[in-house]
Amino acid sequence: MKQESGFELLKAKQLLEQIQELSKVGHWEVDLIAQKVFWSEETRAIHEVAIDYVPNLSEGINFYDELSRPIITKIISDAIEKREKWDVKLGIITAKGNHKWVRATGKVHEEQGEVAKLFGVFQDITEEKIALDELLQRENSIAEMNSNLEHQIKARNEELQKSKNKFQKLYDYAPEMMISVDVETRKIVECNLTTIDKLGYSKNQLIGSEVTRIYHKDSLVKVKESFEKFKEIGTLLSERLVVITKNNQKIDVVLSAIAVKNKEGKIIRSNSILKDITELVHIENKLKASNQDLEKRVGDRTAELSKANDELEEFTYIATHDLKSPLANIKGHLEIIQNEIGNTNLMADRSIHWISNSVDNAETKIQNIIDIAKIKSTKSAEYSSIDLSKLVSKIYEKLSYEQTSKIEKFTIKSDEDFEIQSNELYLETTIDNLIGNAIKYRKHNQKVKIDIEIRKIEIGVELRITDNGLGIDMARDKIKLFKMFHRIHDHVEGNGIGLYLSSKMIENLGGKMEVQSKLGIGTTFTIIL
Repeated sequence: MKQESGFELLKAKQLLEQIQELSKVGHWEVDLIAQKVFWSEETRAIHEVAIDYVPNLSEGINFYDELSRPIITKIISDAIEKREKWDVKLGIITAKGNHKWVRATGKVHEEQGEVAKLFGVFQDITEEKIALDELLQRENSIAEMNSNLEHQIKARNEELQKSKNKFQKLYDYAPEMMISVDVETRKIVECNLTTIDKLGYSKNQLIGSEVTRIYHKDSLVKVKESFEKFKEIGTLLSERLVVITKNNQKIDVVLSAIAVKNKEGKIIRSNSILKDITELVHIENKLKASNQDLEKRVGDRTAELSKANDELEEFTYIATHDLKSPLANIKGHLEIIQNEIGNTNLMADRSIHWISNSVDNAETKIQNIIDIAKIKSTKSAEYSSIDLSKLVSKIYEKLSYEQTSKIEKFTIKSDEDFEIQSNELYLETTIDNLIGNAIKYRKHNQKVKIDIEIRKIEIGVELRITDNGLGIDMARDKIKLFKMFHRIHDHVEGNGIGLYLSSKMIENLGGKMEVQSKLGIGTTFTIIL
């Protein structure tokens, strides 16, 4: 009979240790008369000390951080003097130097009117506090939920401290629902008072009933799958399920379970913790609804912008077409006049030449406007498989003799042969423009060296075009570098839209263009796709 009682006590202790491990709760006791301190195994784990570590009265306070040390000192002093209980959240510095947040609860024990002992529990709430702080920033209502939760935990812990059976009361008044289930029969063999309280059943109604009784019908398939998984690996972590109360109220929970084995090592029972996340799910649903509303508004706005863009494109086409026609007529008449008067009138010849240049300049600007208007979104761009190395080689081969004669060295380096899905026209136009700029903005009376590197990166592909040309004054030109009609070197003829068009085409392909440059040394343009 004593052997059986001892075995039951061992099982109860094993169950408590598992509960403490899952909920990160450890207990402690200070014997003021014997001047001894006892820490449970989980308390040692929270403080990250060795399993054989023996605490003493003087070292205990040293584990608290600077802000918490005077607080706990005063709490203990008041407790001894006024016989007060305490329930506080404090910061500690572990033996390994890690900062943790703990919930410390305790009370005094009197013998013959004098305080003889202090005892209580530690709960590691580091993860919970971090998560709670993040949620508080998103939703003010969490503060009310947290306050209610703290009130419930405090009420249960107060009941826990009144109990003579510390092990059983710790289990009964834990803040989360806890149940033990027989693996073979899938029947509930034990549950704590929190489970009874939340579900609204009596203990007799739950003990001996199948565990599926407490789950909502939508979770039954997942419950069965989780049970089979548990029987194989002996543990479950963070399974989201829905339980149902006696009054048909749904409670969203996160289930974690650990196995109890018999002497032969066979899994005979699951000890589970069900954490109530109903408020968290409510907040998630509100955020999801807000995101859907935002997506709808963005979609509506995108449609409006698309319509406006189509109208602007149509207007641009009509306007430029109407402008190009009279310019063509002017050029035609200028040719007639020039043929009629020949070189007999120097003043007229200069005027005709000036007017012709002005018309050419106007045509160029109109064409620039057309080019800008032609840039569409990636949705309308045609995509195909592109070998970037071959594309760069093709661009180089198409350079004019005048351009290649100004190049001293042109190299292409690629990690490996690979293809990307993109718009070939956009990429060819952009790369051709950057190579052309490297040739155009070379140093005076000096040929240019152009190095092109293509490599895969974590987010896609990177193409770098480096030259040893004039370089760019980044302090002056960085902000306006990709702006329309912004020119960097005025002594070289240009229209100031090349980099603007190139950057917009890359952006429309979902990529970005970056630049690094030093004046007088050279420039590197990087395209990331």
